[in-house]
Amino acid sequence: METTPVSGRNQNADELLAAIKKYQEALQVLEQTLVRRATEQYAIEQQYNSLVKLARDGIEFVCRCQVGDVISEDWVAKRDELLARAHEIVSGTAAGS
Repeated sequence: METTPVSGRNQNADELLAAIKKYQEALQVLEQTLVRRATEQYAIEQQYNSLVKLARDGIEFVCRCQVGDVISEDWVAKRDELLARAHEIVSGTAAGS
């Protein structure tokens, strides 16, 4: 059986500990990157969902308009509300963005 001198074993252990530390640091960087990307993805999905809802509401609103309809205060208020929502989403001030 071959024996390794004590100093040789310590060197191997030190090298192993250094390698472990290096991989732990890399793992921490990866973890931070994954958390950041997941957070960004969530924000993007929320913005996308807001855009989809706005598009559906806008389509429904426009489809109700017919030739000869009178533009009422309610119609203008709804239009302004849709435009305000669009502006919030585009400028990044919407809730959840």
